[in-house]
Amino acid sequence: MGHGSSGKIPSLILSNALTDEAIPVYGDGRNVRDWIYVEDHCRQLCSPWKRGDGGHLYVGARNERRNIDVLSHYLMLLVSRGRSLAL
Repeated sequence: MGHGSSGKIPSLILSNALTDEAIPVYGDGRNVRDWIYVEDHCRQLCSPWKRGDGGHLYVGARNERRNIDVLSHYLMLLVSRGRSLAL
């Protein structure tokens, strides 16, 4: 979300929301990322070595989401669990 951020959007959203700080959104929030679980990412990265094959590898989850949608999802989860947010 913030330009030059560490890429840990969920951590940024949650920590800022829980401390009533502004959550930065880069641009209009419509930029898209492919979301993947860490274990799935590691499994995909290691699979060519396990197969004994070099070559090219595309690591993706086909789970693309706009940043603004991810932000909205996290905020809805917090509110649904009784967290009051300063908006």
